[in-house]
Amino acid sequence: MEKYRSLPIKAAKAALCFLIAASLIFTSAAPASAVSFKNNKPKGTMACAVKRKAAVTWEPVSGAKGYVVYESVNGGDFKRVRRTAKRKIIRSRLKKGKEYAYYVVAYRKVKGKTQYSKKSIIAETTVPRKAKSTIKNFLRTAKAPMGSTMYIYGGGWNLWQHAAGKTARRTGLSPEWRKFASKQTKKYKYYRHLFRTGKGLDCTGFLGWCVYNTMNTANGKAGYVYYSGKAGKALATKGFGKWTRKSKVKSHRPGDVMSANGHVWIVIGDCDDGSTVLIHSSPPGVRLAGTPSKTGKKNSEAAKLARKYMKAYYPAWYKKYPNVYTRKNYRTYYGRMSWYASVLEDPDGYRKMNAEQVLIDLFGDPDAKEEADTPQTPETPTDPETPVDPGTPVDPGTPVDPGTPETPTDPENPGTPVDPGTGDTPTDPVNPDTPVDQGNPGTP
Repeated sequence: MEKYRSLPIKAAKAALCFLIAASLIFTSAAPASAVSFKNNKPKGTMACAVKRKAAVTWEPVSGAKGYVVYESVNGGDFKRVRRTAKRKIIRSRLKKGKEYAYYVVAYRKVKGKTQYSKKSIIAETTVPRKAKSTIKNFLRTAKAPMGSTMYIYGGGWNLWQHAAGKTARRTGLSPEWRKFASKQTKKYKYYRHLFRTGKGLDCTGFLGWCVYNTMNTANGKAGYVYYSGKAGKALATKGFGKWTRKSKVKSHRPGDVMSANGHVWIVIGDCDDGSTVLIHSSPPGVRLAGTPSKTGKKNSEAAKLARKYMKAYYPAWYKKYPNVYTRKNYRTYYGRMSWYASVLEDPDGYRKMNAEQVLIDLFGDPDAKEEADTPQTPETPTDPETPVDPGTPVDPGTPVDPGTPETPTDPENPGTPVDPGTGDTPTDPVNPDTPVDQGNPGTP
């Protein structure tokens, strides 16, 4: 009987030990959590000016109570312009023709004290003088999902696959894209994730999202997602630009939208050998690529440039997905939609630049970045009896946020398949060079 009476006492002692251990764990974990928050930063920061407004958006930081947004005008000092609990602000009455830059810092309250995260990357945008936006803003928007967004068949469409879904009618990057991409392995197969519309973007969903973010600062307006074979013509019909059928296309200019049954893509620029650098959403995701040269050379100037920039600015992605090639028909199979200057003006002169000039202006010089990222080797002393102070190693600086690591290239299928786009049947493996005409994708 005595042993049964002692059970409540033993249980009480066990509970007390558990509470003490839990408090110790919590106490020891608190500083680590604080350090983790301070070392974190908002990801996916982007800005796009539409007329005299600009939408500034970013992805959430775990544990943050709110965010502080800083603004710079034409390279001037950054000043705090907004404190908000949301993940977006809209700046109004901006000055025409000016360059605006933004960064975001997250904060939280701990025991009455404010803790701040690191700064986000700086997002830049140009306020147009007369048009809706600019060519450079359009391309800035297009590069924002790179390195963090997977190709999802049907991504960006609604559930019925006949119009733009919510994610393609919202400003900013969806945190679900990065979250989904971070969980993928090197054996990522897009056809295993068909119609998971909120997890990524297909080719037409990507184009529609880019156009929406270049044309709007508010969410929920009419979208721009169309079947790939109709996308270019549909944008031209809306009065955005001029449509040129494929037989008449002899060259490309930055910002052009290329459209055909099976795929759509956006032009970065042409190279001297006739190849073209482009950006698109094609398995495994949103990335740069290069077409073959006029003579059919696969490792063209465009492919070399695409590889160089993906490796320099998205190293985690490139390590997993080194493929930057396209099929030969990218040069001849696509019609072209060129923007009217009244819709997207070109104060930066992009339309007269080649691919390399546009890439340097959009991303920076990868050679200079590589040199800055490489720590200098301390000088070797010449006199062994008199040691030379090698000094403090050069700080390589804060590297560009590569985004969430993505899935590697599938070793069983290293080529870049023709992106089926939403509504297409996946490419026929027996005859992969023939683009598949789109049909009705039906209800998922």
